[in-house]
Amino acid sequence: MQVDLVLFGVDVSSLWLDINQYGSASNLHIDNSIEAISEWLEQIPKASIIGMEVTGRYHLLLAKLAFAAGMRVYVLNPKDIHYYAKGVGRRAKTDRGDALLIARYLAAEQPLLREWLPMSQEQEQIHALFLRRSSLVKIRHALMMTTSTLTGVDTELAAALLSMQRLIDSIGKQILHLSKKQGDEYYNRMMAMRGIYGIGPLTAAYLAGLFSRVPFHSSDQAVCFLGMDLKFADSGKKQGKRRLSKRGPSEARRLLYNAAAAAGRGLFKPLLDKFRERLPYAGAVIALARKLIRIAFAIWQSGEEFKIDRFSSPFLTKTA
Repeated sequence: MQVDLVLFGVDVSSLWLDINQYGSASNLHIDNSIEAISEWLEQIPKASIIGMEVTGRYHLLLAKLAFAAGMRVYVLNPKDIHYYAKGVGRRAKTDRGDALLIARYLAAEQPLLREWLPMSQEQEQIHALFLRRSSLVKIRHALMMTTSTLTGVDTELAAALLSMQRLIDSIGKQILHLSKKQGDEYYNRMMAMRGIYGIGPLTAAYLAGLFSRVPFHSSDQAVCFLGMDLKFADSGKKQGKRRLSKRGPSEARRLLYNAAAAAGRGLFKPLLDKFRERLPYAGAVIALARKLIRIAFAIWQSGEEFKIDRFSSPFLTKTA
């Protein structure tokens, strides 16, 4: 493949970065620090393209500094790199090899990738709070499952679960408080999505944060970003089983599944029943969740309140 742009693949760890320029067999090894990264960025072309895997928070320093320097930044899904490595027959995994592989992947796929954009300080706080809340919800559920058959600890268990629930609720309140500080227009659009039957305040806050920072051109892009789209495995006359791609954030899918389940018990029950004619319950709820995403996206774009008479025509034109 002929590449005119200068591409760099970076393998990120907590302490250092391994950097490979596409087309070069040698790597650069530097500290993962402001001083070392800034010095390196000053030495490379200003129009460079830099790719790295998402690594929790360790990649953020490089991504922010590179973006501030005017470079195009891509934060990649580690699963994509993993399967790409298998596809090209890589035999060993090293930091140096990872950097070279990321550069190679970026060169081949860059036109199809979405550029990374930094969040505002408030958006970062909201995103971090959602991650913490998600972890606590999982821990609380695991605690309930682990102790379900224990006896003689009912009082202690109830106190622990109540304490965790209070912490989860407190984080939820912080999310809503920070969301309100995003400005009147942001908050009004978030509350308009809150008016969709089944979508609670936290789901509306999550979608508002997502729609405000990711420039989706259509609701289908939002569905795919959240991993609610279907994977197909068809070959010839054989039609394989449809599965969710699950490429997006798992917390978003959990929130939207719960929202769709609630919606299917009320205003959207006729639609859920329609889906259940050809799908099992979970599949029908997921199909309804995709509808809710599309409705929420349209409301976020227009700023108009949800009305059932509007829902009955424009939002049902797409298939589940």
